[in-house]
Amino acid sequence: MKQYIGIKVVAARPMTRGDYNIFRGWQIPADEDPADEGYVMKHENGHVQWLPKDMFESDYKEYDESTLPATAIGMVSSDYKECFQAEYKQLRIRYEKLKRMRQ
Repeated sequence: MKQYIGIKVVAARPMTRGDYNIFRGWQIPADEDPADEGYVMKHENGHVQWLPKDMFESDYKEYDESTLPATAIGMVSSDYKECFQAEYKQLRIRYEKLKRMRQ
C-alpha cells in the first residue's frame, strides 16, 4: 500500500459520544458508552463527525497561526505563491524562536 499524509483544518469542540448521538437524533447503541469523551468535528465541506478524545488529540493540534503546523496547508498547495508564502512564514517563525532562545 502507498502511504499518505492528510492535512486539513477542521472546526471542533469537546462532546461526549452520548451528546453526539442526541445532536444527530440517533439512538445510542447498547454497546456504546454515552460517557465516552470525544470531539464533534465539522470539515470544510460540511461533513460532521465524532471522534474519540484520544484519536482526535493524536491527529489534530489547535490551530495557531504563529506555529509551524499552521504553515502545512500552504506547503502542499499547487499554487507556488502560496507555497512561497508558507516557506516565508516558516522562516519567520524559526527566526523568532531562535532569537528568543538566544536571549
